[in-house]
Amino acid sequence: PVLHSRVDLVSLSVSVTDRANHYVADLEHRDFAVFEEGMPQSVTYFRKTEAPLVLTLLLDSSSSMRLKLATAQRAAIGFVEQLTPADVASVLQFGTRVTTLQELTGDRGMLVNAVRRAVAGGQTALYTAAYVALRQVGGVTVADQGGGIRRRVLIILSDGKDNASVVGYTDVLDTASRSDTVIYSIALRSLDFFDSSDDDNSIFLLRQLAERTGGRIFIVRDPQELTEVYRRIHEELQHQYTLAYTYNVTKEFKLYAFYTVVDNEDNGNYGFKTNVAGIDNKSFAVGARYNF
Repeated sequence: PVLHSRVDLVSLSVSVTDRANHYVADLEHRDFAVFEEGMPQSVTYFRKTEAPLVLTLLLDSSSSMRLKLATAQRAAIGFVEQLTPADVASVLQFGTRVTTLQELTGDRGMLVNAVRRAVAGGQTALYTAAYVALRQVGGVTVADQGGGIRRRVLIILSDGKDNASVVGYTDVLDTASRSDTVIYSIALRSLDFFDSSDDDNSIFLLRQLAERTGGRIFIVRDPQELTEVYRRIHEELQHQYTLAYTYNVTKEFKLYAFYTVVDNEDNGNYGFKTNVAGIDNKSFAVGARYNF
């Protein structure tokens, strides 16, 4: 019998901060180790400066955004204008339906115009929109990206509970687990509606998407805070190390776990786990990988 296997590349984006929450930018390849299912992996790619992005902006344009959309658009445009010439992005809006305002492009002018074309109306199909966006950004191949390693990023902005989706939240989480995409979730809640509990199904989904993919969730009370939120996302993206390792694909389904380690030889006070000098710092994630 002939055993067929395929070698795939797993890309990881890693941010490191010190105890004062400042980004640590002087680490080298030797300072990192990657383990999958308890086994050390050979890091075949390391980039200290930020790798280019393939990014999707997903904007809630349901009727509840009518009074907030202009502010949200200005904040998103400020983020788009900071993208580098090597980055590519797309823009989607959603109400009852999901609409692509701009296909993947590196033209920031076209992206800005796309954000401006968003119009509020309809219900909130958050689950469907997140599913479509993940399928879109996850379907971009290395050839589509012009070769080389890129970081896949999805930024979701939504202000309300899902009330119109034809896709369930488990389908969205499953798709996120398959995708090498980091998700940043922005939950915009007004003071009279603010609810950070898991009783809000959309907050639960947005939190799970961010946590499962190594991103962050931002729960925002005032639309005026959105500019600062996008600035924080941009800053984090500008201070990431990119690592990649290969794995052999021999099964259609694989349950896996991986973690990264920062080798703290200099007894630095890196604070993302222990806050104790001299202790190596680790991050851990679990998920499911489907191979077709």
